[in-house]
Amino acid sequence: MLRRAAGPGVPGSSDQWQKLESLAPRILERRADVEAINDAGQLIIAGIAPILELSNELLDRSGSTTVIQEFQQRAAALGRAVNGLATNVDAATLASGIVDDAAFLREVTNALSGETSEL
Repeated sequence: MLRRAAGPGVPGSSDQWQKLESLAPRILERRADVEAINDAGQLIIAGIAPILELSNELLDRSGSTTVIQEFQQRAAALGRAVNGLATNVDAATLASGIVDDAAFLREVTNALSGETSEL
């Protein structure tokens, strides 16, 4: 049914289309989860630019350039990673990297605000 609706010339064998049709209900059941991931990703992406801008000011004032540069690299990586999280075939590994980057950003933030940090 999907293949007929897609029209002539659409790639994929009948078996592949049947598999897609059989999995479609499972995909639709997870739609809200995927949308939540996308929404969270957009919030993170929106916050990355101000974070990077403020961290540039820290580079000008701080002697901890290595930590601030890593902070910037991880913040940028976080922004890139969340963009494709919902569609990545290895989302678990990507999510693990996101968690690591977010934890590092938190440690730097804690250190800069005078809270306990492992830095």
